[in-house]
Amino acid sequence: MITSPFSKREIFVVIPVHNREPITVRCLQTLKEQGVFDLCQIVVVNDGSTDQTRETVAFAYPEVIILDGDGSLYWTGAIKMGMQYALQKGAKSIIWLNDDCLPGSATVSTMLAQAEERPDTILGAQSYELDGTTFSYSGGVVRGGDMVKQTVNRGQVLKCEWLHGNLVLIPRAVVAKIGLPDAKRFPHYHGDSTYTHYAYRNGVELAIVGDCVAYCADSSHVYSRFFATEPISSFIKSHFSLKSGRYWRAALGLELEMCGLNGYLRFMRYLLSSILILGLRSITPSPIRNALRPLNKLRD
Repeated sequence: MITSPFSKREIFVVIPVHNREPITVRCLQTLKEQGVFDLCQIVVVNDGSTDQTRETVAFAYPEVIILDGDGSLYWTGAIKMGMQYALQKGAKSIIWLNDDCLPGSATVSTMLAQAEERPDTILGAQSYELDGTTFSYSGGVVRGGDMVKQTVNRGQVLKCEWLHGNLVLIPRAVVAKIGLPDAKRFPHYHGDSTYTHYAYRNGVELAIVGDCVAYCADSSHVYSRFFATEPISSFIKSHFSLKSGRYWRAALGLELEMCGLNGYLRFMRYLLSSILILGLRSITPSPIRNALRPLNKLRD
């Protein structure tokens, strides 16, 4: 049986969802079977799902609080809405949880115990691929403007400078100090890492807790602009899509958060190199690109 040093009304788990009914249900069922429903208030922020997500959650899990968006919240906006609700209801801590992230059986109770010991620290889980052995999401440090991911083994707690948002505990005191995530600049991608790094820059301690285990497949990958099969037109359009990891405003904001004013130079370098690489790709015959494809492991 899992336990908590806090009362149920003090801890809110915020889960942003959109059109992933089976994944959302699997997440909620996992939490219920683990007893997390008895420890925390569960808030699902349903951002305009057009499948049966809302109806299924309301029917199968009547104790879950459902907040509705119109489809324009995306990840950061949904998280922000859930945090605002939790704070209005007196939350002492707020846990971000993506619906494709499954906490280990004792992860939530371990995180809450750590929160009692470290009341002003943002705590992140160490996520693994579904095989349970390969590291996926966690957090890291910034070195030379690059985000360097760190991993931590069970039994260890590692201080860091930014965190992935798959499973993170945010104390109320932190929100009082730095405010809520910026859903305008970072509507979908980078809202988690920039918020936690901003907290770090403002004197808040961040830590990855090795015993807070979660299971979440890593959907990120090294992308080659030269070898990609994606049409060049789609690549360009993606920089204007709010839900894209390449969305220009979020990408620039990430560089500025991690590098300061030098972020402008890094962003311009990315744009200029993209023009050069895509131009080279457009004039390189496919047979030659295919012959060079083994170089795809190199990042361009």
